[in-house]
Amino acid sequence: LHKAKKQNPDSVVVAVGCFVQANPEEVAKDEAIDLIVGNNKKKDLFEIVEEFLRQKNKEEKKNKKESFKEESLSKDLQGKTITDVHHCDYEELKISKSEEHSRVFVKIQDGCDRYCTYCIIPYVRGNLRSRKSEDVVEEIKKIAANGYREVVITGIHLSSYGRDFIQRVQNQNAEKKGNRFEYSENSNYLLDLLKAVSAIEGIERIRIGSFEPMILTEDFVEKLSRIPKLCPHFHISLQSGCDSVLKRMNRH
Repeated sequence: LHKAKKQNPDSVVVAVGCFVQANPEEVAKDEAIDLIVGNNKKKDLFEIVEEFLRQKNKEEKKNKKESFKEESLSKDLQGKTITDVHHCDYEELKISKSEEHSRVFVKIQDGCDRYCTYCIIPYVRGNLRSRKSEDVVEEIKKIAANGYREVVITGIHLSSYGRDFIQRVQNQNAEKKGNRFEYSENSNYLLDLLKAVSAIEGIERIRIGSFEPMILTEDFVEKLSRIPKLCPHFHISLQSGCDSVLKRMNRH
């Protein structure tokens, strides 16, 4: 960020993502940064920059007679570019082409509700949000039409994909009964999505990002093995073998 400003003092330097979401007030103090954008506003980046430039132009015209001060501009457009990531829907960032020759990474899920002791992810990525399977399939069809033969399915916590769909229904039922309803692990949504992706013409290989161990039951793996296009490889996060360490980590 500092290098960009130094090389081109007239540029608009934008800080985006987790770095900003974690501590927006501190980031905003950095003189090399003109604009700050949170995690769930990345999809609106071009519109945000255009709005910033419009405001800058307006301020410059207004202060023609006196020296223009950059600090007079709000770095978050009056609170519009940094919002609460714990109360938002899945934000679509679609892709149809990639710099890779044969594969494309497709994100299907964001956020995490695990709150491991050491981890900042839930605070900067927000609540668990799964993408609708029909949207994923539609995107991968376009990817296949552009000649790509392999997709890598990714997310912040893939093992939880679809759990928020179940939670919504159960929370609605719980509200009617006047109590809180806990929901359990569910892998059917992920299985159904992988089957649908496998049926897309042109896609020859499907890879999966990192899995938590709790999802890899005998039943789940056996069902996965029936998807012929799925590459037989799992990236599994290694857990501690010590119960007291796992407890301190808040790893279930």
